[in-house]
Amino acid sequence: MITIFPPRTELYKLKFLVKYMKEQWGLFVTASGKRPSVVDLGCGECKFARLFLGEMNTPRIGIDVNRERLRSAFNKKRLNGLLVMPMYDFLKRCKDDSWDVILFLDSLEHVTKEEGLLLLEEAHRVARVGIIIFIPEGEVIRDKGLEPDHHKAIWVSDDFDKKGFNVAIFEDYHKKVGGKNAIVATKIFTENKKD
Repeated sequence: MITIFPPRTELYKLKFLVKYMKEQWGLFVTASGKRPSVVDLGCGECKFARLFLGEMNTPRIGIDVNRERLRSAFNKKRLNGLLVMPMYDFLKRCKDDSWDVILFLDSLEHVTKEEGLLLLEEAHRVARVGIIIFIPEGEVIRDKGLEPDHHKAIWVSDDFDKKGFNVAIFEDYHKKVGGKNAIVATKIFTENKKD
């Protein structure tokens, strides 16, 4: 299912997105039946997790290839733990259903599409409750940053809709940075996790 939210004013669009993400997080907490354990893949400084999901009084680790960003997140008490390693390497080491929720908040576009699809497959195996994704839709022109910051893949809402995610499109969310829409894709698993 795809839901489209029309453009908002600059001042209101972030507030609206944060409200929506917090509502979605509430559904994951309810589905978990406890304080869900969270892995934030490609988290950088974990700004998005804190902004979207609040303080999250829950076990949470961050996985990223950038040691300085992870250290900053840990020092700001945004994480309970951290690992400097590629996202896929971490997921391959995890047992089935070993974490409640897997987050990809502004991270899937930083790997190739092929790698991203493999990450989603592994996240499906590792997550017990579900997956939350926040990503730009389509191409975003970014010319700053080091290697991990460069966008390597273009994702559209149908990529997630076809995989059974609930998709919300926030129109013109990324307009100021050379893009267009933002996608929030969520998938809460039932007892039977088959696609």
